Order: sequence, then structure tokens, then C-alpha cells
Amino acid sequence: MVAVGPSFFDPVEWNGSNWNDTLDTRSWNGVLTALEVNLDTVTRELTLTLQALDTLTAIPVDDVFSGILPPDTVPPMGSGIFSYDIGLNSGVVHATEVLNYASIIFGLNEPIVTPYWLNTVDLMAPSSAISPLSEFTTDTTFSVTWSGTDSIQSGVRYFDTYYAVNQDTLFQSWLSATSDTSALFAGEVDSTYYFYSVAVDSVGNREEEALHFDAFTTVTIQTAVGSFASENLSLSLFPNPTTGIVTLRGRTENGCTLGVTIRNAVGQLLEQRSFRTGRGAISETIDLSRLAPGTYFATITCDGSQLLQRVIRIAE
Repeated sequence: MVAVGPSFFDPVEWNGSNWNDTLDTRSWNGVLTALEVNLDTVTRELTLTLQALDTLTAIPVDDVFSGILPPDTVPPMGSGIFSYDIGLNSGVVHATEVLNYASIIFGLNEPIVTPYWLNTVDLMAPSSAISPLSEFTTDTTFSVTWSGTDSIQSGVRYFDTYYAVNQDTLFQSWLSATSDTSALFAGEVDSTYYFYSVAVDSVGNREEEALHFDAFTTVTIQTAVGSFASENLSLSLFPNPTTGIVTLRGRTENGCTLGVTIRNAVGQLLEQRSFRTGRGAISETIDLSRLAPGTYFATITCDGSQLLQRVIRIAE
């Protein structure tokens, strides 16, 4: 991209060693501006030459008072900008440091040499993750946070976040190209939500899509670790861990319809049953022996009350 005074000119794709153009700057400096760019691939020097041209003859102007840039007393009338992007040679490795500088010459004056500018090659993708969530939450709207890191200075530019619900194996886009690191997620009761994130750094390197989720939580009415008790109902589930058979025991003062569901870690429904209980003691067995060793989640409901229990199935 080239800017001469207040005039900005769109960048062009240039794959050769020479580039010539004429820029129309007549509206503010009364001349045309000839532009010539030369690249010496041996010395790795890039030379940009700007020359004022007469608007009628297109011949270079010799009058020093009719040049391209006046004294920079009213910025940006006396300013110039030249920016460029370059590709990498094959074999350049991650974290290679590239130094460059510019030598600026006005007419026959001595060169003005700029300080060195350091660029570091970034070929590695960043990484990110959703922060762990509570196993259960009673809030239908809950906070999800995430973070990311990059190997060198370019840094994480933005995140894409994804979620899935219960048995759904396909993740859906949640927040795209966000620079935020937290947001509120609106869920529904009796649903389990799974999240992962993907980071993109400032030079466009993108983290690989996750093969699994980073964090999950289940939205529920009542939270319990291993037992539940209220004025009408008390429940417990044991043994846990189990080799296959677990027992649901408790008492109810008024009786209710007990519902039992077993889900795996991604929310897939594996077992579901219900039965009516009367007033008094409750004792029901649940056979998990057909399930592979691993972690499962039992949801037990009794009218408006609910027990959520993580159940660990171990090998016999």
C-alpha cells in the first residue's frame, strides 16, 4: 500500500522484480507522481522511487517547489507511507527472526536511516481451552470462560467457540471470531452442554479442531453429590464405584413415581425406567453390568425432586 500526503492507493499483488505506476495526486499537490519499485533478489534490497511529473507533458519536474511532498507543517500533507507483505522462502522455520530497515533520501540530501525493525516468523498454531465447569448447575444461564496461548509475539487474535447438547454428536457454532474470553450461555433444565474452543493468531494460524470437548455441565433443578433428602423424600445410590449392580434406597412420606435415566459422558441416553412407590421404604436395583467400565450419570426424579449422581462402573 502506498500513501502520498492525504492520498491512499490500494495495494496490488506483485510477483516480479519491477513495478511501475503513475499515481494521480494532482488534487492537492498539482503534479502526477511516478512510482517505481525494484527488487534485487541477490542483495535483498527493495527500492521505491517517487518522482513528480508535469501534468501536461508527464516529464519529471525539476522545480524543487513543485515536488511531491511539501514540508510537513500540516500533517499529513508532508507524509508518505509504503507498506508491503512478503512470502516466505521454503525452508524457513518457526521463530526465525528477520531484520530490516529503510534508508530515505529526499532529492540530493543525505539518507535518513530508520532503526531496525524485527519480524519473527510464526508458523505454529495457538492453543486454547474452555475452563472447567461445575458438573451440575441450577442456573439456566451460566458463565463459560476460555483462554488461549501462542508460541511467540503474534498472539491470539480471536476465538471460535462451539457447543453440543445431550445426545447430539455434532457441535454447533456459538461465538465466532470473538476476542472476548467469557460469555453467558443460556441453557435449559435437564440438559447437558459440552463446549470447546478454537484459537486463531494474528498471522492467521488456526488451532486444529478439537476431537473432544473441553468442558461440560448439566443444568438441573436440584444438585446432589450422593444423596438427596427433603421433607417428603430421602434417596441414596450405592455402591459407587460399582462392578455392575447399584441399589437405590430411601424413603418417601407420600409416595411418587420414580424415574431413572443413565447417560454417558456425552449425554447419550443408555438406560431409562420408572416405577411407582408408596409411602415408606424404597429399594430398587439398577443393573449396569452391560455397560463398559467408565463414568456415567444417573438422574433420579420423584415428582418435583431430583437426584443427580455420577456413577463409576469398574471392571469385575
